[in-house]
Amino acid sequence: MFSFYFFLKQNYTEKSSFSLPILFYNPIEILKEPKLKDNTLYKAESIKEDVLEKRKRLAGFAAVVYKNAEEHKEQELSDQELMESYHKLVKIEECFRIMKSNFTIRPVFVRKKERIIGHITLCVLALIMTRILEIKLEKCNYRLSVSEIQEALKSTVTAVSANGTDGLFIKNNVINNVFTKQNMQSLSEEEKFSDPRELALNHYIEMLKDSKSDIDQIMEAVNLTPLPNLATAAQLCECLKIRGTYKNLIGAANSAIQSALSQQ
Repeated sequence: MFSFYFFLKQNYTEKSSFSLPILFYNPIEILKEPKLKDNTLYKAESIKEDVLEKRKRLAGFAAVVYKNAEEHKEQELSDQELMESYHKLVKIEECFRIMKSNFTIRPVFVRKKERIIGHITLCVLALIMTRILEIKLEKCNYRLSVSEIQEALKSTVTAVSANGTDGLFIKNNVINNVFTKQNMQSLSEEEKFSDPRELALNHYIEMLKDSKSDIDQIMEAVNLTPLPNLATAAQLCECLKIRGTYKNLIGAANSAIQSALSQQ
């Protein structure tokens, strides 16, 4: 459903037609309601045709009522500028929702002032970086939501090691919706006699060849090499254009845990 905008370029002082009653009411007396202070009830008798017609003319429109700021009285805003300003307001509200839901800006589990400031600063920086990434993705004709970006970055690879010092990184590929009705449908005469499950699997594999995962789209948007399905620490660093060892990439805590598990 499309929203249409019209803009009122002067002070709007008239009472909105949407607040006017559309029915004519006449009071009738209530005899058996002693609890009511005013023992009258209004009964609809007819429709105000002029008000109804006015509402019909405005149906489907959203009015943006505005007044130029004092310092910009001489500069008249265009319809396009007004509409863009309204959309910016929606974007700002979305930013607050993202920080509260995706980045958990609250509740804050620290008490010291400097730590609270640090927590909020990290959330704002994360939001800025995410918005920049969204812009880069749009330039590549990719559209990912903040939740999809967050999930892709969070679950990209799994680190496997026998000692916590050296190991491999396995790319996590999400596999779902394989045996769907659409994938089981035959596309040619030869496929009519094939096993539906085998047919669905073949169609899914062909679809994977022509599509890119969320993390591959992100890597392309930021001009990085797509991650291989299996990589050493050196290969992963080369894709990410960084330097580091296996231990540096997974962190000292994870390295110690893997080392402890390998000695059991």
